[in-house]
Amino acid sequence: MKLLLLAACVALAAAWTPGPRDVCNPTDVRGGTLLLAHERYCQLFYSCDLDGNQFVTRCPVPSLFAYGVGTATCTIYGTSDYLCPKWSCGPTDIGRRYPDVCCDRYFECTATGKFEERSCQVGTSYDTTNEVCSVNNVCNDDAFCWEKNVATGINICVNSPSSNGDPCKYRTQGWDEDRLCPVGTSYDQTTCSCSTFNEGCSSSGLTQAQYRTNKEPDSQCRASGRMDFASNNLRVVSDKLGRDIDHYFFRTGGFTVNGFEGVFDTTQNQVPYIYDYYYNDNTLYAPLAITMSVRFDLPNAVNVGTTYNLLENRWTTDQANTHCNPVTLRFTATYNGLQGGQRQWGFSVTARGSATGINIESTASGTILGTSSDYFRLVFIFNGQISGTVTNRGQSGSINGQSITLGTDNRNIGTALLPNKCGFALGRGLSGRIREFNVYEGCSNTNTLG
Repeated sequence: MKLLLLAACVALAAAWTPGPRDVCNPTDVRGGTLLLAHERYCQLFYSCDLDGNQFVTRCPVPSLFAYGVGTATCTIYGTSDYLCPKWSCGPTDIGRRYPDVCCDRYFECTATGKFEERSCQVGTSYDTTNEVCSVNNVCNDDAFCWEKNVATGINICVNSPSSNGDPCKYRTQGWDEDRLCPVGTSYDQTTCSCSTFNEGCSSSGLTQAQYRTNKEPDSQCRASGRMDFASNNLRVVSDKLGRDIDHYFFRTGGFTVNGFEGVFDTTQNQVPYIYDYYYNDNTLYAPLAITMSVRFDLPNAVNVGTTYNLLENRWTTDQANTHCNPVTLRFTATYNGLQGGQRQWGFSVTARGSATGINIESTASGTILGTSSDYFRLVFIFNGQISGTVTNRGQSGSINGQSITLGTDNRNIGTALLPNKCGFALGRGLSGRIREFNVYEGCSNTNTLG
């Protein structure tokens, strides 16, 4: 016990110093990951542009920045497991103190992962080196100490209100499009940041109440996100809420729509896909179902063993970029060649969950036959374990033919799929068509899916 106490005292005796600043990665930014933790102040965070520039923003009061699996936003003290990633606050850090943007205050680690703001006595300021308030300490308030800059404002502001007046967005110098504030906040020019709590502001265009409703269990198994290919704008509709949901898409060359399906064309060395930002850091809970209908238009020189990534929550396939690792959801189809005059396809699903806090991966797979013009409908189900079916829907895409049940390893992967900081890429490199892509959050009666 004495050794443990001594170790704790030694840990607290070592002065805390800020580590290196994280660097913006343009590839991650294109994938939708815009926010990084500040190296010194947990009240601040960086937003990135495509040129690698960083712009500082302060979290609304009273909140701190949280960054980790499924989280990259400002949260109320103590409500996130990933609060203040640059500040250590484990069992041996109780009592450790960290700087506030204002010199007369500091934050103290009061329990594992929990911080509380403290005030120094009048006439003193917080000394980071000795972790005490001192009358002789020399300290300058940070520019984001709004409380001390009310009269003069922040000296340099690279942000401005949204071009169309949307309170949930802002414009940053060097970025040619409006940017979303962290979920639940709106932009305030007087503080040069998204500093006002606003329940109506979210990445989906939904209030927090609507967002929760869209994820709740539903015996009718209505879609929480149904992709509509009726126009080139790719609408996504929640049948639960009876309204559109804001989904932001990136589309490559080779992808078009023909009124009722997406067409993926690999001619001229194109690698077509669409990328849906909505599922970036979006936790998908059990019960969950996803349906996808796909047709394969194989080029003449297709090789046996060619695999198409029908769905994966990954922005880039560059192995040097690990920001989206691990890929926690992937659907693939592999061409296995001809059998009895028909084409054989091997479908595979891989999903990663977080049972008891440990990342666990589970797989399901199976093979099915079809002609060159047949559509195949994949139904993925997650309810602690994963399962699924693939059905040959014929040339019309609406008539059920042969159906197979995917064989699984029957692993329990927990109550939610492990999110990562990437959205969904659909049809990467596919030569063919996707007619249906629906997500059913809270689907408690999968028999309704057909």
